[in-house]
Amino acid sequence: MKKLFLLIIVYGFLVCNLPAAVISTIEELDEAAAFSFSIISDNQGNSESGPISKAIPWIRSHDKFCIGNGDLFNGNNDTFQNVLSDPNDWFHYNFYPVIGDHCNEILINGVRGQEKSWGRGHIIFDMVADIYNRPNVEFRIPSSRKVLSRGEEYDDQYIDFYAKETHGKFTVHIIAVHVGDKSVFDKRSADFMYNKVKELSTSKTDHDIIILVAHDERWFSRAWQEWNVWNASEIDFMLGNTDMIVCASDHRFRRVHELDGRVPNQALIVDSGQCNAKRGGYLEIHVFDNPPRFTAQYTECADETSRMLQAGAYKKYHILPVRNETLEQFHPMMKEIDGPITQPLDWNNFALEPLANDAQVISQSVRPVRKRPFIVISSP
Repeated sequence: MKKLFLLIIVYGFLVCNLPAAVISTIEELDEAAAFSFSIISDNQGNSESGPISKAIPWIRSHDKFCIGNGDLFNGNNDTFQNVLSDPNDWFHYNFYPVIGDHCNEILINGVRGQEKSWGRGHIIFDMVADIYNRPNVEFRIPSSRKVLSRGEEYDDQYIDFYAKETHGKFTVHIIAVHVGDKSVFDKRSADFMYNKVKELSTSKTDHDIIILVAHDERWFSRAWQEWNVWNASEIDFMLGNTDMIVCASDHRFRRVHELDGRVPNQALIVDSGQCNAKRGGYLEIHVFDNPPRFTAQYTECADETSRMLQAGAYKKYHILPVRNETLEQFHPMMKEIDGPITQPLDWNNFALEPLANDAQVISQSVRPVRKRPFIVISSP
């Protein structure tokens, strides 16, 4: 026990004694980070006007890849398919669509579907480059058994997937499933996600970032508390072995606190907001080493003419007192891999390793890579 305590003290000394930097612009954050990626949702098929028309070129220019967390189409103004289907467009090769309920409304042979039509939006995967055959992507194999959703039966589809993106020392693991506001969270999808986390946990290091993604509001807690597709121990296992859990549909960028404190150093749960209407923007993730960690900020698109560093609470926050929400939840945040969450994040005192040659990182040796499954430490 004394050795463990000493290791914690030494580790804390190393982290706390990294040079503190002042990050004052998004460009400085870009330069200091190892890389960045983005998560958008709820553009409702639009690509040519409003916030999404700004987000598309900004993401193309700065990020390694983008996750689209549902409601990407609605069967009405679906110009976004022109972006995804264009073989000359960055999004065609670097976009991972997650199917939300409005995605099921997409036009097929001129017919608009319904939100409740489980899995109908799977055709969106056909728009991006050869996603079924990519070596870094694995789909859940559909079964012959129908999916029962809201009293109706639907064919199972290639709709839940696992993907990994490796950039330098880091590998981002994306586990995405179909959960819509108007459709069921099928047990097959839930099992696929849980089993993949269990598989990855045996070799996870602090340079592996595991992200769980689905569209529905508070889908992760509801899977246990309302839908009973996971039990409490399964929820805790996933909280302890992943790094970020992303929901959408609520349309409000914020950190979600309702499952806080269940396990040590648990995953950051965040809502990806909406890339549409008056609160339009997207979630931007910057990844850092020494210690391995990532920041999450909301990049405002509705009013801004260029990417901006999120300083303080998102200016269009919408607090719901009935959920005991606070202004702090709308601030930028940081999650250390296998470590704590920091929110609010202070850009004026941001720990960085020494930089040289115009922000080229020169030291990568503060912490060794360590492999570990999640362990619950009980009291003696």
